[in-house]
Amino acid sequence: MGMLTGLLTGPIISAICDGLFGRLESAWEAYVKKEISKDQLMAQMQAALMATFRDVEVAFYDSLSKTYASFMQALGNSPVMQKAWVAAVVSQLFVLVWHQLCIPWIVIGVQAAGFTGWRYPSSGSTIDYAYFLLMALLGAPAIAARGGPGSSTFVDGLKRLVGK
Repeated sequence: MGMLTGLLTGPIISAICDGLFGRLESAWEAYVKKEISKDQLMAQMQAALMATFRDVEVAFYDSLSKTYASFMQALGNSPVMQKAWVAAVVSQLFVLVWHQLCIPWIVIGVQAAGFTGWRYPSSGSTIDYAYFLLMALLGAPAIAARGGPGSSTFVDGLKRLVGK
């Protein structure tokens, strides 16, 4: 966990500190010297925040893709990791197939046998974990960062919020 935290926080912290403070400092100095108005200062501050958020987002996705690439490289080089990966994928696929295909047929069969009030016991959050683990094993974090419902960037979302 420490390695992942170090990998993700280093570029993100440097993107925030280097990007935001440098941009805000120049805008503030221009305002203090009366070179720009308060409205211009606010516009420059908003632009600095948006640019910094964009830099942070780029740094985060870059770190995420590098982490995933290094994992896949290690997976390609290690027979033990390959076998563990295959075992995890197959077991989670079994859980999903069992939950989506087998359980409904069991319920139909038992109810057809005359036990109309019988219900299959709840799986709880097992199915959620199976979906999550399978998506993580197949690279969903790296893929989700680039497309899907969350494909618009954080900066685009902020721009929609402030009306720009």
